[in-house]
Amino acid sequence: MAASILSEVDFKPLIGHCSCNTSSYTITASPLITHICYCTWCQRESGTICGSNILIESYNFKTNTVEAPGQQVPVLVAGPTPSGYGQTVARCPVCFDGLFKYYGSNRHITYVKAGTLDEESFKRVMAGDRVHIFTSSKPQWINLDQEKESGVGVFEEYYTQAEVWTKEALERRKILQKRIEEEKSTAEAGKE
Repeated sequence: MAASILSEVDFKPLIGHCSCNTSSYTITASPLITHICYCTWCQRESGTICGSNILIESYNFKTNTVEAPGQQVPVLVAGPTPSGYGQTVARCPVCFDGLFKYYGSNRHITYVKAGTLDEESFKRVMAGDRVHIFTSSKPQWINLDQEKESGVGVFEEYYTQAEVWTKEALERRKILQKRIEEEKSTAEAGKE
C-alpha cells in the first residue's frame, strides 16, 4: 500500500455535497481507506462499473445541511445487502443523491460516496490509500495492472484489514473499537 498523502499533521478537511447543493458534509480526518468496489450490488446501486466509498469514523464526519421545516435531513433509506444485514443510505431530500451510508446497525463507521466530494477533495482521496475489491465482478475491459504496480491493493473478493490498512488507520480502528466497548459498558450499566 502506498503511503498516505492525506497526513493527519497538516490535514485539510474534505468537503462534499449533492448535485443540487442542498446537502453537504465535511470529513475532518483522513479516510481510514477508500474502497473501489466492483461487486454487483455496488454496480447496481451506482448505475456504473463500481462504487467508491470512503471509510471514516462517524465522529470525523459532519453533515452541514440546513434542515427545512418538515424535512428530514438527510433522508435515510434502508436497503438490502448480500450479507443480509442491510444498509441505510443517506440521500439528499431534494435531488435524492446518495451521499453516505451505514452497513447493518453499525453507525460508528460512515461510508461516504467518494463521487460526492468536491473536485479538489476527490483528487486528494483518490491519490491516497485505496483498494479495489470484489474485482472478480468487474468488467473484463477494466485493467488494474497499473494500480497493482503502484502498490494499490487489488482483491478478487475482500481482504484482511490487518494486512492492508496503514498502521495509522489500524491505530484509529483500535481507538474506535475502544470507544464502542465503552459505550456498550455505559449502556449496560444504565440498564441495571
